[in-house]
Amino acid sequence: MAKAPNTPIKLVIDTANTKLVGPIKGKFTGGTTYSPVGPTCPTTCLFHPVSERASERPAGFKSCYATKGHVRFSTTEKAYVGATFDGFGLLRVRARIDAMLGLHIAGDRIIDIFRWHTGGDILHPHTGEVWSEHVDLICDTAVKFMDVGVPLIGFTACWQMAGAQPLKKFFLASVQTREDAQLALSMGWHVAWAVVTAEYEEALAFLRSLGEITVGCTEQTGKSASCAQCGWCAHLDPERIHVHKYSDYMLYRKRNKIIGLAGSVLFIVHN
Repeated sequence: MAKAPNTPIKLVIDTANTKLVGPIKGKFTGGTTYSPVGPTCPTTCLFHPVSERASERPAGFKSCYATKGHVRFSTTEKAYVGATFDGFGLLRVRARIDAMLGLHIAGDRIIDIFRWHTGGDILHPHTGEVWSEHVDLICDTAVKFMDVGVPLIGFTACWQMAGAQPLKKFFLASVQTREDAQLALSMGWHVAWAVVTAEYEEALAFLRSLGEITVGCTEQTGKSASCAQCGWCAHLDPERIHVHKYSDYMLYRKRNKIIGLAGSVLFIVHN
């Protein structure tokens, strides 16, 4: 059988990402997507390979984790050779997502958690503008996921752009400064803020002082072993989360009845 051509967004149904699904193989099943890092990301992001704000990086600030390790094989432009970055390309991505959901609904392959973009963002790699059809696909998928109890995690550094605003219902705004955080919150976003270890406690207190419900990443602080066990960053309806044989599944989200996003999160910059 001939190999299927590359799609403009890579879909992985069973990821080995231990942060997402934990260190015990087979305990949780997670899906994710990837896009090319750099061309789909705004240069205003401090993590961008050629960030226009590189001079603002504090000591100890690392480059984008999605350009390192095994993840890099799914985020380089080379991985998308032959892909069509148009409506037809996205139609094929949508079909694969619907097929994945079909398996989940039938009970043949349960998806415990899904992260949109373990690497990459929502800009069209050829134009540098928000790829509106991509945003539409994310929004449509988020609604379907909530209906069938699949928690969706997503972050975007494009939160200031007009075309990204429909995502504020589903994604967290990736911010890197106090000013960014304040602006994003004033625009109606919840935020994901990555800081160096020395600034962690101060940043956490700052977000809470603004009246924002904020937690530190439980996987990084040792309170859970994975996103699947936590669920804080996920868009979901707690009453629709599917029943799981492991009681620690989505533990943090089971403790509240907030529909959609629960609040903001603080991360420590990846080494």
